Amino acid sequence: MKPIFSLLILGLFSANVVLAEEISGTYYVGEPNYDASLEHPWKRTFESVDITYNSGDQSISLLYDKNERPMTGTPTQYTGQAVKDGKLVFFKMSNVGPRCLTTATLLQIEPGIFVVEPATTVNTTCGDMKRPTKSNAPSKGGKVYPVEPLVREFILGKDKERIKYLCEHPEEYQELIATAVLNRCQLANGEIAGKHEKPSAGMDDTALNTEVNSLIKDWSVAKKWTQTVVSSYIVSSNWSDITSNGRVVGRELKCAVIMTQNGGCQWQEFLVRQDYVKGSYGKSYVYGELPGAYPTPCN
Repeated sequence: MKPIFSLLILGLFSANVVLAEEISGTYYVGEPNYDASLEHPWKRTFESVDITYNSGDQSISLLYDKNERPMTGTPTQYTGQAVKDGKLVFFKMSNVGPRCLTTATLLQIEPGIFVVEPATTVNTTCGDMKRPTKSNAPSKGGKVYPVEPLVREFILGKDKERIKYLCEHPEEYQELIATAVLNRCQLANGEIAGKHEKPSAGMDDTALNTEVNSLIKDWSVAKKWTQTVVSSYIVSSNWSDITSNGRVVGRELKCAVIMTQNGGCQWQEFLVRQDYVKGSYGKSYVYGELPGAYPTPCN
């Protein structure tokens, strides 16, 4: 059977510390979007999995086959604190075994219920929620198979009857997924923002700051950004010379832009340059964006 899910595990709990017994246990498997009338290139070979949670280091093990090693996982760098606080349970799992649950996510949509590889997604500002459909039919041995209208998903739950109910009530199931995905994004963004604070303003030059703001707006249009530029400012305290073979060929400023999308904001740094030609500096232009866009308050 083709591997179907490395996994990320995400859980939604109250602000209380998560206890091991709240996660550990046997989970039954269901497939809400599975259409048994269609022919499939592979079939699931297990009816349940066993999950064990270690509250000491927030690690997890998942056993799907007694003849295979359990999968293991730990929180990611941006979810470790949320896991310790009991607000989020989020693990990145190792790819273990030939038939393990690989290359996917596992999201807890309510206590005791996880969904594997939720199709519902949001952008980096926790907006623009989408639930995509399959674009390609699966194939095996040169044969193309029909597909369900939505991406095939698995749900894992301790309560077998609850799993059956969610498989039979897609609207309630999808509402739970949407809430969980949004909560995951907001908690992760809060942690990321704390590690990447917006830089302070540098050079106090009103005319130059106005020019920089105009340049980045034009750049955003040319690059077809999905975000809207709110404002920008100069981070550098002075121009920095750019040299080549010992001679000055230009100068640059580090700047920051505040962008908004779906009611959320992010900041990102970019460079503005001026070329030095025949004894003088030319017009300012945006040279490029620096890696990383981070959440920030819109005010």
